[in-house]
Amino acid sequence: NRWPWPVVGLTLDLDVGLLPEGWDKQRVSLQRIAGFSKSTFQWSTVPQTRGQYPRGQVHLSSGFPFGIWTSSRRVEVSENLIVWPRITRLIDAPTDLASQQYGTGSLSDRVGDDGDWTGVRPYRPGDSLRQVHWAQTARRDALVVFERQASASQSVVVQIDPSIAAEASETTLSAMLRLFASIVHQFQRHHWTVYVDLEGLYKSSGIAQGFQQSQRIAWMDRLATWNPSLPSVESMESELRTRRALRKVQPNVVVTIGWKDSQAQGSDPSSIDAHCEDRLEYRFDVVPEALLGSVWDEQLEHRWQGFCRSQMSTRG
Repeated sequence: NRWPWPVVGLTLDLDVGLLPEGWDKQRVSLQRIAGFSKSTFQWSTVPQTRGQYPRGQVHLSSGFPFGIWTSSRRVEVSENLIVWPRITRLIDAPTDLASQQYGTGSLSDRVGDDGDWTGVRPYRPGDSLRQVHWAQTARRDALVVFERQASASQSVVVQIDPSIAAEASETTLSAMLRLFASIVHQFQRHHWTVYVDLEGLYKSSGIAQGFQQSQRIAWMDRLATWNPSLPSVESMESELRTRRALRKVQPNVVVTIGWKDSQAQGSDPSSIDAHCEDRLEYRFDVVPEALLGSVWDEQLEHRWQGFCRSQMSTRG
């Protein structure tokens, strides 16, 4: 305050996610600011939904001195806050969702990208240029690639169908992404090879992106702002890097995240439906507009536990 008299009546317009805990209004009233002084205001908050904050412009308003007229100005925010989808801690291991005939680190006779060369074949979209057999390519005047053995370690593709996600509300989409992140985290904890797909590439052409622990921060940042109906800025900026990470995959298990009308699942607003679509293809559906709180987390833990144990008894 550059003036000699104190200033009162200042308010700050904020996003709901940045308001103080328990605050039910869009504005925060600031305390009295003494003359010829600088004041600092701080509060704690826990955003309940994913996203990048602030989502809109922040304005500082004043009705001083009599409140007859109100003036405002835009406040520059030096750093944005990125809120990740919350990960629900799951307990049961997904060990029995796929065949146990292989040991970790061994190789199988299936075609893959991890073992010795087994032959050559024509190039298919999605193959890495590192696998091109240049001598055979020159001889046949068409791209030819090496075929290699596949790793026998268990692998999974976790995918979201973008056409289904595009029809979901923001609350439903947040539930789908929370479920997506929780399942990916659980498979990684148990040393599965994890592939992820948000663009529907695996469904259309069998292509997915490998998920490494070193990429976790970048992936969670992407999930925080991902919109299935719009191309994300992060995707466009890293298009070349993403294309290098894409590869043809032959997973042991495929997990699809979707949503289903609540009327088809009963009256429980927090239920999560899990079922087996094929021998090794599973689907988890969330109920639209479910409240994403502790009840939802408990419901997911219960569904995942029952799902894993049912597959264990089926295979036993």
